[in-house]
Amino acid sequence: ENVAPMCHNANVIDLLNYLPAGTPQTGTYDGTGSILNFFDPLTAGPGDFSITYSYTDPLINCPAEVEYFVSVKALPTISFEPVTDLCMNDLELILDESIWSDKVVLFTDYSGVTLTSNEDNQTVFNPERAPGVYKIYASVTDIDLCSAIDSAEIEIHPFPSVAISGADMLCEF
Repeated sequence: ENVAPMCHNANVIDLLNYLPAGTPQTGTYDGTGSILNFFDPLTAGPGDFSITYSYTDPLINCPAEVEYFVSVKALPTISFEPVTDLCMNDLELILDESIWSDKVVLFTDYSGVTLTSNEDNQTVFNPERAPGVYKIYASVTDIDLCSAIDSAEIEIHPFPSVAISGADMLCEF
């Protein structure tokens, strides 16, 4: 039997509750990524795996087993490295330029204040907000609904102080 696919970063699952109930319940599950009736997709890694439910009847000492197949999907790759230093008078930074056609990329700062949408419905970071360091997160979800996240810091530098001294001296030609 096949078990619903799962992502590589999915939680450890209790095979006794996740798979169709093996009977009698005193049997054990075994296979790549499984330990003591638990399956860890992170330990197994991406790929297709066989999980076997085994039981030996203690009265007649005869073994029996049922095989299940589990598919662990690889996580999408994401590398989010925007410009890290901006000045307050720089143009807005368009973050949507790193979207891949087969994945959905979402950007957030988890504060709701530094990212906006422009008239082209692109996610932008506006450096006019205030000087400081801002952490931006990019999450990507692929066709298998597996997700990955990356983050980058963007530093906004304040306007430099400029002054002109000696403005009262003028030369005539």
